[in-house]
Amino acid sequence: MKEIPETGASFKHAPAEPGSRWAGVPVIRGRGHVAALVPPGLIILLAATVRIFRIGHWSLWYDELYTVWASRLPLKSLLKEVMASGHPPLYYLAGHVWFGLASGGVWVRLVSWGSGVGIVVLVYLIGRQLLSRSARLWATALAALSPVLIWYSRDATSYSWVAFLSTLSFYFLIRSAKNGGWLDWTGFTLTAVAVSLSYYFAPILIISGWPAYWILRNRQTSSARRWLGSQAGLVLTNAALMLTVRSGTAPHWLVITKPDLASLFKGAVEAPLTLTGGGWIADDLNYKGAVFGQSFAVMSVLVLTAVAAILAFMMVPRGMRRRLGNRQFLALAIYVFGLVGGPLLLETMLARLPTVRYYLWGAPILLLLAGALIAAIPRKTSLVLGCAVLAAFAGFSIYEMNWNDNLDGNWRSVMATISAGEHPGDVMLCLPVHMCTVASSFYQSNPPPIVGGFPLIGAAAVYPLPKGVTWGGYLSGYYTGMGRPPALSGPALDQWLSTLLAGARRVWLISSDNDASSPQVMQDLKEHWRLEHKWQYTSQPLRLYGPKPGSGH
Repeated sequence: MKEIPETGASFKHAPAEPGSRWAGVPVIRGRGHVAALVPPGLIILLAATVRIFRIGHWSLWYDELYTVWASRLPLKSLLKEVMASGHPPLYYLAGHVWFGLASGGVWVRLVSWGSGVGIVVLVYLIGRQLLSRSARLWATALAALSPVLIWYSRDATSYSWVAFLSTLSFYFLIRSAKNGGWLDWTGFTLTAVAVSLSYYFAPILIISGWPAYWILRNRQTSSARRWLGSQAGLVLTNAALMLTVRSGTAPHWLVITKPDLASLFKGAVEAPLTLTGGGWIADDLNYKGAVFGQSFAVMSVLVLTAVAAILAFMMVPRGMRRRLGNRQFLALAIYVFGLVGGPLLLETMLARLPTVRYYLWGAPILLLLAGALIAAIPRKTSLVLGCAVLAAFAGFSIYEMNWNDNLDGNWRSVMATISAGEHPGDVMLCLPVHMCTVASSFYQSNPPPIVGGFPLIGAAAVYPLPKGVTWGGYLSGYYTGMGRPPALSGPALDQWLSTLLAGARRVWLISSDNDASSPQVMQDLKEHWRLEHKWQYTSQPLRLYGPKPGSGH
């Protein structure tokens, strides 16, 4: 009895009959072929279940709310707004259809859920092309329970979508390198174009695929001319997209500077750990998506992941280490290096904090490498180590799914409270005003007027939004600084608030206690308004002010 490596199915040789040309031909047993699909099928089912569990439990945060808000704009306005935000439009165009069919936190996150499950399927399929059966099963299990992949598959932004499309393009690239058929090349080209229309770092994907293709290329079956034609089309497509996005984007989005070497080194050290063990929860800026986690739980997982990786490499026998140096492993390593290193470099050159969402597309490939590493260890040791890593992944993912997201707020409860207690003549005073605008659009059917501005970070000052002007997205320029008026503080801030709230019967104030301008705003309000009630929602304290007797309101 033997096993067919690509399927795991067993076969036996047919009885040799004198003069028969079929003597010795393998006969595949159907049961063995079906049985080989049971383990990956169960893993994929687990991935789908984990990702759908309590998917609508937490409120949408700003990036999700903005994505839905922009996707629901009329198509002409949508394209202009998305380009002003510095993003290609494909995910927003898909959202224009999907988000328009229904509403609710679960519905808007289903696109990311489907993309997240698709990533796990693709990890298995790529493993069938490049790795042994045990290696691809380990990689698929790691992808199914990966904390960072689970997190973004439950997030109504484009990052899980991009990771799925980029992994799908790599799958077609591998098939093209092996077979070179028109169907595979068409699949690769179309998916790579889809990535280009979804993510402005898409040229990194194309460049990273060049060495991977030539390492894996089968000279007998793969056509170099088809590869050149495909790459030429992709280069021209991305050049046109970059010119289009740049022409409609605020200038500061694409200002390239000298990279901060300290941030680049820090990101390079932490990126592999972040992609495998998590670590995007908290950072110095209290911003989700960050590379570096400050909490004890996050740091513990990162340290354990690093120790496990080092031990795994040390326990691989010398002969098996040579096997890890084969061209399949080399192609994966070079490819993931480009997918992670490229965004890290560009993010530091754009003077932004490198965050895991910008190189999330490298996680599936990195987990394939991890699966190959675990499978290369002697069986008993690999079983213990692999199960320990999966248990850590599962524990951390469960912790994340039950952790109150105290970084990004509870906009659902804030807006529900306002809707339940709203009276005619009420006004929502929001600092910053753009967050209230997108949250109100999603969670309220008939919201009160929204007024406010943007707090100046680190100072008791506010960039004012003039009375009668509503925030219209990044295209309006108020958030990005284009056309934004000077910041107000002191008596000027008090005068602006008095003008802004003239005629209002009550004021719902939404501002963060961490903003330096909040104490000044509340002090100015005390002159004519009295605090009637306060709700301490996460990150967005909600205060209701009524007029003082004799104040004229």
